[in-house]
Amino acid sequence: MTGKESRNGTVVLSIDLPSEGANGGRVNDTLAKRLFQMLESRHLPASWVPQDPQSFSLRHDLAATNTRHDLALVGDSSWIGKAAGRTRFARELAARIEAVRSANINVSAIALRDTHLDDHLDLLVKHRVGMIRGQRRGGLSLQPQSVRFGVWYSPISVVLPQQNDWSWIRQSWTLRQIVRRAIRAAGVAHIMIDAARMEQKTAALAQFDLVLAHLQRQRDRGLLTVTSLSGLTESLIQRPTLKHATSILRTA
Repeated sequence: MTGKESRNGTVVLSIDLPSEGANGGRVNDTLAKRLFQMLESRHLPASWVPQDPQSFSLRHDLAATNTRHDLALVGDSSWIGKAAGRTRFARELAARIEAVRSANINVSAIALRDTHLDDHLDLLVKHRVGMIRGQRRGGLSLQPQSVRFGVWYSPISVVLPQQNDWSWIRQSWTLRQIVRRAIRAAGVAHIMIDAARMEQKTAALAQFDLVLAHLQRQRDRGLLTVTSLSGLTESLIQRPTLKHATSILRTA
């Protein structure tokens, strides 16, 4: 966003592709490819979060497209957090980023699992990583929060498919309400897609395509921006006075 600040809402899409599905098997590469094609057909970017970027089946697709997809690193307690320490974090961060960027794939975010990232944020800045994705923390709102050193934290608004027994019809209704609120408040909604859960839902792809169609319509009407985590980071850098953009860390 440049010039006069846009007042439309923003939806961030991130897609988790763990190395194992709900039944212990490898997440279907065909499913990942289908999700990519669905997004490409509507020119909707997303952040892809594979457990193992080195063996990620869409590496070449992400490098070749101009839809501005990106990749986020999975950050877990094996290399992030107090137990891992600064030295291991620095070494692992540098190696993982180099492995992805050497394939001409944009990476500027870390998606946290089972850990918190509150320290050593200067290392993120060094490697041009400006976004941390995680769960809602304490009483914080679901809007992006400024952390420190120009790094931002993006809480997940909703995970699709839902883990409970709700029908996709109800899930779609819930999602529409979230998108509507983001548009009205010129705020941000972060939708995480869990591919492992989607494998277990027979109608999930068709229903998810309806969700994407809704996002596309709102975007084409000029009411909504659909972006990846790197796109969100860029827009936040250009909006330093974002409402509710307060630090979530204690003063150093």
